Amino acid sequence: RRQLTYFRAMERIFARKESASWRTALRPGEIHLGKEVFGVSECVKVDGLTWTLAVEQPTDMAFKVSRELGLTILAIAIMAAVILFFVFLPVSRSITEPIRILLGGAALFGGGKLDYRLHLTTGDEFQDLASGFNEMAEKLKNLVDDLRHEKEILEVQKRRLNQNARLLLRRDMDLHQINEEVEAQKEAAEAERNKFQMVLTGITDGVIALDLDRRVIAANEAVLKITGYQIDEVIGRNIEQIMTLYDKNNEVSVSDYVPLRADVAKTIIFSGNNLKLKGKLDKISFVNLVSGQIKEGEASRLGCIITFHDVTKEQELEKMKLDFVSIAAHELRTPLTTA
Repeated sequence: RRQLTYFRAMERIFARKESASWRTALRPGEIHLGKEVFGVSECVKVDGLTWTLAVEQPTDMAFKVSRELGLTILAIAIMAAVILFFVFLPVSRSITEPIRILLGGAALFGGGKLDYRLHLTTGDEFQDLASGFNEMAEKLKNLVDDLRHEKEILEVQKRRLNQNARLLLRRDMDLHQINEEVEAQKEAAEAERNKFQMVLTGITDGVIALDLDRRVIAANEAVLKITGYQIDEVIGRNIEQIMTLYDKNNEVSVSDYVPLRADVAKTIIFSGNNLKLKGKLDKISFVNLVSGQIKEGEASRLGCIITFHDVTKEQELEKMKLDFVSIAAHELRTPLTTA
C-alpha cells in the first residue's frame, strides 16, 4: 500500500512537469517492504505516454560499500598511527633527547657550573655541538679562573697600596712635624745668628770663624778693616787666600794657628803678639792673634775662632818713638864729637 501510494504521488508530480524527462531520488530512510530503501526514479515519455522508471535498493546494501570503505580507511589510519608511533617515536627521541641534554647543559653553564660536561655519543652534529659546548665551558672556566687570580692579585696590591698610603700619610705627618721643628730650629738658629752678628759687630777686635776645612763662615767689620776685603770676598774662602802672617821675618804656617785636627782638650790653639799680617793688595797690619776651639766644634763643623787685636798704631808709635830716640841720640852725639 505504501509502495502504491508512493508511485501515484510520483505520477502526479511528474505530470506537472513540461520536461520529457525528470529524475528524482528517494531519501535514505524511506520504508519499502518493511525495509529502509534508497530509490531512484526516471520519467520517460514514450508515444505520448509518460513512464516512470523507479529503482530502489535497501539502505544497508546501498551504503555497505561505503561503510566497508570507511572501516578500511579507519583501519589503515589506525595501523599508520601505530606504525608511526613505534617507528618515529625512537627517531623523535633520538632527536629530542640530545636537544634536551644540550638545553640542560646550557642552563647549567648559564648558572655558573662550568665544571659540568656534556656526554653525547650520537656521532652526528649533536655530538659536535656538545663538544663545542664543552670547549666553550673549558675556555670560560680558564678565563674565570684567570680573572679570579688577577682579582686576588689586585686585592693584594690594593691592600699593599692602602698600607703604603697609610705609611706615606704617617711619614708625611712625621715630615710635616719634622719640617715644623726644622723651621723652628732654623728660626732659632737665625735668631742666634743675628745675636752672634750683633755680638761680632759690637766687638772692636777682629773675629773670624772657620769651618773644619779652614773656610771662613763668619767675620766682623774689624777683620775687614784689618785685611782690606769686603764681606762677600771673605765668606767661603780659605784663610790662606785672605791673609799671610809673619813673626818678624818668618812666615807663620797656617797649620800652626789653624790645625785641621786640633787637640780637643785645648781651647787655645795658638797665640802670637806683634805679628805682621799681609792682606788684600799687600796691605800690612800688625796684630796680636789668638786662635781657639770649642768642644762642640766638630758636631757643628766649627774648626776654630781667630781673634785679632790691631796693634798697627802702637807699632807705628813705637817705631816713631824709636826713630825719635835714634835721631835725638844721633843729634846729641854730633855736637860732642865736634867739640
